[in-house]
Amino acid sequence: MQQQQEQMYRPSDELLDNDPTWGETFTASLGFVFDEELSVSSLLNNEMYARRDSAVADLANSGVDLRPYQDPTGKLDYDRIAKDMPDSGVGTNLDLYRERNSLLEMRRNYANDVKARGSGMAQFLGSMTGYMLDPVNVATLPIGASVSVLRGLSTMARVRRVAAIEAGIGAASELAIQPFVFAHKNEIGSPIPLATQ
Repeated sequence: MQQQQEQMYRPSDELLDNDPTWGETFTASLGFVFDEELSVSSLLNNEMYARRDSAVADLANSGVDLRPYQDPTGKLDYDRIAKDMPDSGVGTNLDLYRERNSLLEMRRNYANDVKARGSGMAQFLGSMTGYMLDPVNVATLPIGASVSVLRGLSTMARVRRVAAIEAGIGAASELAIQPFVFAHKNEIGSPIPLATQ
C-alpha cells in the first residue's frame, strides 16, 4: 500500500524531463493546499488510522478479547496490541505518525517540484481554489454584503462597502484558520515560511 502511494507521488522520468502541464501544476498546487494549508488538513490523509481500526475490528470479530488492552474509559492501547500481536496489522502510534509524515513529505516534495517548474497562473488558481474551499471560508460566505446594508448607496459606495466588509471577513477567517495550519505543519514537520523582514 505504501509503495503504491510512493509511486503515485514520485515524478515520472517523463515529467522530470519536461515542464509540467498547466493541469499538473494546478493539481499540485491544489493538493498542497489540501494537504497542509487548510483548517481541516490535519483531518485528511489519515488512511493508515482507518486501516488500523479495520485491523482491530478484524481481531475483535475473530474472537480476540481486547478488554485487557482498554483503559477504564474504553480507549485502546494500540502500542500494546502491536507489541503483543505483531502480525495483526495494528501499527503503533509512532509507526502511523511516521507513515503519515513520510507520505505528506513525498507529496510536498512532488508539489514543490511541479510548482517550481510550472505555470505561475496555474499555481495561483490551484492554491486559491483550495483556499476558497476551506470550511471556515465557506461558512463565512453568507456573512458578506447584505441587501439591506447596500440599499440607497451609490454604485461606488456599494463597491467600497462590499470591499471593506469582505476584507474584514477575510482577515477574520484567516485568523481563525492559521492556528490550525500552524499546528498541523508543526506536527508533520513541514517548513513554515517566515515573514520577510
